[in-house]
Amino acid sequence: MYRPLLIAILMIGLSGCTKKIEAGENSPLMPLKIKMIDEAGNESGRDLAYERSITIDSSEDKIVGLFESFQKNCRDASADACTVLDSNIEMSRNPSARIKFRAKPKGIQKLVDSIGKQGEIFEQSTRAEELATPLMDASKQLEMLKDYRSKLEALLNRKNLDADSLIKLNKELSQAQSEIETQAGKQAFLNQRLETEILNVSIVTYKNLSFWNPITRSVQDFGTNLSEGISSAIIGIAFLIPWLILLLFLVWLGRKLWRRRNLTKSS
Repeated sequence: MYRPLLIAILMIGLSGCTKKIEAGENSPLMPLKIKMIDEAGNESGRDLAYERSITIDSSEDKIVGLFESFQKNCRDASADACTVLDSNIEMSRNPSARIKFRAKPKGIQKLVDSIGKQGEIFEQSTRAEELATPLMDASKQLEMLKDYRSKLEALLNRKNLDADSLIKLNKELSQAQSEIETQAGKQAFLNQRLETEILNVSIVTYKNLSFWNPITRSVQDFGTNLSEGISSAIIGIAFLIPWLILLLFLVWLGRKLWRRRNLTKSS
């Protein structure tokens, strides 16, 4: 993408007018050094983004209370940057709820501890995604884009440019700036994933399902099942009619041939 314009830069004679960008300790081009808190309270570097999932078994009458309580715990953990990313509750046929949190590692651990005290955790899992390489690639790409923008700005400062060159340079500069913002957004997202963790909480009623719940569902579905049964019977009859006609025809043909054979023998 940059090759044609770089050739133009060389033709203009500004190959030496480049500005070297220094990436210091506080430079946005440098990958963010991520720290995590281990169980002993010590900080250690990491390049993994964690996503945890836990499933809570609860009775039907407690689902709404747990659903609201878990979200309140997140709101109270604002110091740990806790955010509810997604939430859903269903109280019709199969009562259940689902909440997705994002917070710093300490905040996620506090949520897990609090959730464990309010319900029975019978399933949990952790998934880690390595982001060191994507973050390094994003940083390098951003550095290249900013260096390219500096070269374009140096060209614009030339006094001997004609109108056509100015239009082309401004177009390239606008495109480069747009790509820089896009790349910076990707890098910020990766940094956020490293700084925080994701927690998926599911509230179900597998073990605490009411005795009458399956019976109630069967009664509620009686009309639907009856209509589907009648529909299946009609469809079956529709499929059988052609075969029945064919069978009757074969029987009639067989009887006719049999009678003709008997008449031939008797004569």
